[in-house]
Amino acid sequence: MSKSKENELIKKLMRFVHRDAMNIPGFTRTKLAALVEAGYIKTIPDLYRLDRYRPEIEAMDGFDAPTFENLWQKIKSRQVTGFENFLVALSISNLGLAEAQEISKQFDGEIVKFETAIMRPDNPFDFTMLEGFNESMNSSIYEWFGNVANTNLWCDLKKIISFRLPTPASSAAPEAILSIRGKKVVITGTLRGYTRHEGNHLISIYGGIAQDRVTRDTDFLVIATNPGAKKIADADKYGIRKITEAEFFRMIE
Repeated sequence: MSKSKENELIKKLMRFVHRDAMNIPGFTRTKLAALVEAGYIKTIPDLYRLDRYRPEIEAMDGFDAPTFENLWQKIKSRQVTGFENFLVALSISNLGLAEAQEISKQFDGEIVKFETAIMRPDNPFDFTMLEGFNESMNSSIYEWFGNVANTNLWCDLKKIISFRLPTPASSAAPEAILSIRGKKVVITGTLRGYTRHEGNHLISIYGGIAQDRVTRDTDFLVIATNPGAKKIADADKYGIRKITEAEFFRMIE
């Protein structure tokens, strides 16, 4: 990779990890540059594959085992995000958080609705209809999606990242379950984007207490993909509150 391409990638990575975007703290420009120059990051999705090079990275200047582990856990914990933050992370010209929030609101935070609107060949969505948008912003969005490398990046990241849906005002969760902090939580099934161990670690990161089985003192049972019948039956027996995967991710945002 040429030096100019390395610099462009580092610039995009800095945008990607920014707090308005994927919000992955701990990545300075120096750290990202070192990983790019070493060849461990060649594309943005490579951020989510850095554990392949754990021993090599831990031996680099500025990194050690605790530093890498801290960065890796932050990367994993930010694999669930809002659609507006994902849009900001893509480095689309003229598109900041305020504009991304307006787009997300227009499409109910649903990426599929957004894709359908911009990919209609006969009548693509006109973003100038949104508050604060001009023709330059509208063009920037379609120019970005008109680039094959960008659409490939979009597809690759969608395989890695999960999206929270905004909570409708009319059905906002009660204050008592807005957080899992201090709560005993059991996951049944496969949490999207996480192994069983990583799901339990995610609970710990946000202050919860991960349990392997449902007991009388369990606070929440998270129903993920392909849940186990026994854990659900135990939750019913003990009167434990069952929540969906989407509700769980809203509780840790």
